This record gives sequence, structure tokens and C-alpha cells, in this order.
Amino acid sequence: MNLNTMYTDLLESIVNKQLRDISSSPCEYQSALASVAKTSRLFNQLANARLYREIVVFDDDNESIVENDDRTYIHISQFNKFVDSLTIHNFIKIRSIQLHCKSNFSKYDYSALYEKFGAFWSFTKHNIEFINFDIDNIRRNQTILQFLAKDSYEIIEENDEVESRGGSKQSKIWNLTNWSILGAQELNSLPLWSPNLKTLDFFIETIIGDVQFPTQRVKMPNLEQLNLNTTLSTQCFLSLNPEVPNLQKVSISYSHSFNKPAINFNDYQMIDFDKLTHLELKLNCLHSDCSCVNEFYHQLSQNSHYFTKLRNLTIVNHNSKNHSSNLDQYAFLLSNQLGNLFSKFTSLEYIYIRVNEFVKSDRSKIDWVKFNKAISMLPHLRSLIIADFFNWWAPSIQLTRNMMVNTCNCQECHGVKSLFQQMAAYDEENHYTHNFDKFAFDSTQETSNHIDLVKKGNSKFMSHLVNHYKSQFHQSIIYSMSASYFREHDDEKLAPFKTLFKHGQLKHLAGSLKVHNPTLKVNLGGIVI
Repeated sequence: MNLNTMYTDLLESIVNKQLRDISSSPCEYQSALASVAKTSRLFNQLANARLYREIVVFDDDNESIVENDDRTYIHISQFNKFVDSLTIHNFIKIRSIQLHCKSNFSKYDYSALYEKFGAFWSFTKHNIEFINFDIDNIRRNQTILQFLAKDSYEIIEENDEVESRGGSKQSKIWNLTNWSILGAQELNSLPLWSPNLKTLDFFIETIIGDVQFPTQRVKMPNLEQLNLNTTLSTQCFLSLNPEVPNLQKVSISYSHSFNKPAINFNDYQMIDFDKLTHLELKLNCLHSDCSCVNEFYHQLSQNSHYFTKLRNLTIVNHNSKNHSSNLDQYAFLLSNQLGNLFSKFTSLEYIYIRVNEFVKSDRSKIDWVKFNKAISMLPHLRSLIIADFFNWWAPSIQLTRNMMVNTCNCQECHGVKSLFQQMAAYDEENHYTHNFDKFAFDSTQETSNHIDLVKKGNSKFMSHLVNHYKSQFHQSIIYSMSASYFREHDDEKLAPFKTLFKHGQLKHLAGSLKVHNPTLKVNLGGIVI
């Protein structure tokens, strides 16, 4: 090893490890990198390589997405400054950029970034993942794919060859490693083959008139991730019947509504489920005389062979439809079908379940003992998330709120119960605004060691806590497998109340799931045990 190599290794250690270790937050780490980038040319290269590699733009509604990881976080207020300062030298360092914003009250404009990327791609080839989670923005305006297709795509057909349809010159579209399809008509203006395409996201909400799909079979040899976010998206994909031999992650959304055919596992023969590492199934059935959801899962368990590669499984009731017969199918799935399913998917490490996040149901009950037995079949499971635990599961297994917070009498819980009742009384006096900025705990005040949840103030405060925990779940309607479903909120004023839940009946439920797997993390409605 020569001196130059040792010097470079030392600077890399400073940039990648030491600066991060002494930084208290991602923003502080980014500021430190920006500062050292000004000190020397080599520091500039190393720091910018780190700063520009993966970029996340966020707004106030998505502040919880900021984590201590390798990504650079830019608040939307600094977006224009970021675009203005972007040069082609830093552009080629970008591997991924994600926009986590909501253009509902604030209407954000990303066209300047689209234009700058388009201009840079006129001079150089550079592959980038570009995900815009701002669904309100792309509904009103356009995706970067639509912008590039309009800006630079030429349709040239020569000898009816698939490869020639993209034109004699490489389209700028080929630089995108992910495509977002919002309209079925787009499928006729895009290349039938893209060598760099890794992720395909369909978000088709309406179809106007008849759509003529490409007559030649679409070939996607390098596609790894497929997101079908609506029923129409799934139907369009099935009509394409593309070649997707290397899929690893698949999300399927489908509703068997009154004008749609039943869910049929055989329709998905182009997908090799045995090769998948991630599978997200968002299904529902609105027919009282049909059991197509249960039949789909049955066929999946029968089709798959042993030693499959599946690591992540997401089970979602699409749009949380609360029709009784639909919930009955999910209750049957969770109580009776998971055993056969898990006997094939023995390598599962992550399970996410969300069936009914809106309405409580006393009819469709889950057999906790059978569910528990099925979970015990998964020795490698590391994370089990039941997002709708407080809405559906707790009433189904007859778990009352009293059992959640009043079963532990330890000294710590006694103190938290006192805090609970004082904050509940304060909130009641302030007409349930849930504003505790001026609240002060009185340690001398005597309170009961039992929280009376019949009292309106206590009941309202309990609901506020549950809603706070549930607000940690974020199910994106596009690119759902590219974003975390759960973002833990560290609200200092509400943090102590997790102790009540963790010491109560939830502890025993989680413990029963962890008997054969003590390292398993169980997330019950936002409470991680």
C-alpha cells in the first residue's frame, strides 16, 4: 500500500465514519460533509459522492422520514436552491432521488428539476432512480417519464424489430431505472424494451375509451420490481402479458367488485412466485357468494415449492373494504390458511398485515391460537407488524382497553397512570385540542392506580394515544415497496405511555408470539415489543 492510497483511505474514513459518529443528526452530518468539501479537491470528491448518491426531498408532513442512514435529506424549502446549484459533475453522482411531499394545500413544482435532468441527459448517459411520491402533483402535472417522452422520444419502426422501436438514438427514457405509468395509453408510446429498467410502477385510475395494447410482447429482462397499485393497473399489466423472468419484488392490487371478474391466481403465470423475495398482496372481494381471496392464497400455497426465496410478505385488505363477507375471508385466511402458506415460505423475515383500519367488527373473529401457531413455523421471522391491531384485532380477540393499560401495578406504571390522568384532565379542560405545550405534571397530586376509562376525559385521551400510534403507519399508494410502512414518532410528551401498553396485555400477546423466537419484534398497532 503506497502513501497516496493510505491518505485516500484516511479521508474516506473521515467522510464515511468519523463525521457521522460525531454528528447528532442526519442534517448535522450533511452540514459537516458540506464544510469539509470546501477544504480540498479530494475531500470535495469524497464528500460530494456521499452527499449526492441518494437524495430525499421532504416536506413538513413527512419529517418522520428523516433517519440516520446514508441518504441526504433536503427540505422542500431548499428545493429550488438545490436545483439551481446542481451541476453536471454532481448530477452524475446521483443514483437515486425521491420526492416525499404532499401537494394538497401547498402545490409544489418540480418542473425545473425535470428540465435540468433532461438537459444533462442530452450530454451524458447516466442511470437514476427517480421516484415522486407526491401523487397530487403528478395527477395535476406529469411524471418525469411523461416529460422525457414528450421531450425526446421518437417512434421509429424498422423491420418490425422490437429493439428498433426506441429509435436509432438512445432515448433519454433509458436513463431512468424506474417508470411510473399513469395512463394505459402511455404503453403505446414507450419502448417495448429498456435495458436499464429495474422498477415498473402502474398507477392507472381511469381508462377512457378503448385501449390498444402493443401487439408485440413486451420484454423486460432486467425488471426486478413491479408495483400494480390499482385494479385497472393490474388488468393492464395482465393484458400486456410481458416477459418478466427476473422479478424479485411484486405488489398486486385487485378488487373483485361488481363489474370485475374474480381474482384468479392462474392469471399471473408470467410471475415466478418461487423467485420472489418480496410479495405484497392488496386484495378484496365484494361478492357475498365468492371466496376468491381465500382461493388465491390457497393456490399460492399449492403452487410454491419448498425452499422459496420469499423474505417479505405483506397482506392487505385493499382499500380496507369492510364488507362482512370480505372480512370473513380475511378472518379465515389469518386463522386457517397461514399454516399451509408458511410451510412453503419458511424463510420469511418480515410480515406486514393490515385488514381493517376503519371499522371495528364483532362478527369476523380471528383465532389467535391458530394465528400464533402459524407464526411459530417461521424461525427466521424478525419483524411482525399488525397495523390495524387496535381497530380489528383487539375487539376480535376480546382485548379491552382496560386490559391494555390497567393490568400492571409496578411503580413505573403507577407514575405513568398518574401522568395519564393529569394530561387527560388538562385536555378535557382545553376542549380536547390535544395541545400539551403548557402542561406541567404535578408530582404531588394523588391519583388512582386504576385509570377509569368510563370517564369521558380518560376515554378521549386513550383514543388520542391510539390514534397517535396508528399515525406512524404510512401506506403509500404508489411505489409502496420503496418506502417504509412504519415510521416511529418520538413525541417526548407521549413516549412514557408506551410503558403502560408494553407492561399490559400486549406484552403477553407479543410474548406468546416470541416463545420460539425471542428476537422477534412484534408491532401491535404502533407499539413495538
